[in-house]
Amino acid sequence: MVRAEGAIERLPLTVLSVDVETLEVQLEGGAPPSQGMSGATVFLGEQPIGLLVDVDPAAGTGRVARLDRVFERLGPYFAATLPVSSLRAPAASVVGQGHGAALEVVRWTAEPVTVVNGARALTEQGLSPWRVPADARAEVVLRLLPGTVMTGVTLLLNGLPDPPRTVEIMGGRSESGPWQWIAAFPLEPGDREVTRSVAPIRLPYLMLRASGAQLGRETMALGGLRVESR
Repeated sequence: MVRAEGAIERLPLTVLSVDVETLEVQLEGGAPPSQGMSGATVFLGEQPIGLLVDVDPAAGTGRVARLDRVFERLGPYFAATLPVSSLRAPAASVVGQGHGAALEVVRWTAEPVTVVNGARALTEQGLSPWRVPADARAEVVLRLLPGTVMTGVTLLLNGLPDPPRTVEIMGGRSESGPWQWIAAFPLEPGDREVTRSVAPIRLPYLMLRASGAQLGRETMALGGLRVESR
């Protein structure tokens, strides 16, 4: 951070918790953060990862806006193309209408744990759940039926014991982005289905990003994705 006299100071932090948008941090040694620290850049090694947006001196903690989420929010307004992991394309078109508005799986990043656990399960009923290794960077790009006006997204869990801790849904005008953040789903083992309503939006592509395996689990799984539309 930059002090009032212009000096630059680096202070070691401990990350207490991580959610979809922010990090909760605490100064090492328990020293309370001060109001003047707001706006400081937070680094992991030499890599900037966030901006300190507010502090709670009484609790001794600060809230950090994650830079990856900041860029995802701002990208569509500045026509910035956000980096996307190396995405694989299916050998053939994978289209399903079993979970709501018609979806086509366009690309994915993580190989399923078995052949029957492929991304096709996200779009079709009656298949084994989509299941990938716990440490995978799991992203799936899907194409909506042209003209679809999306009003909500439902994740189908069907009581699975190993859902990801978080699933994020983003939308874009091409299969490579830039991506506009739409909704986030914190998930728990045993959930049946979770729905997020959104303001009506027409975007031809969705990206689903799953992250964070449940404690003690070696896989992450979803039963399906349903797009509510009008």
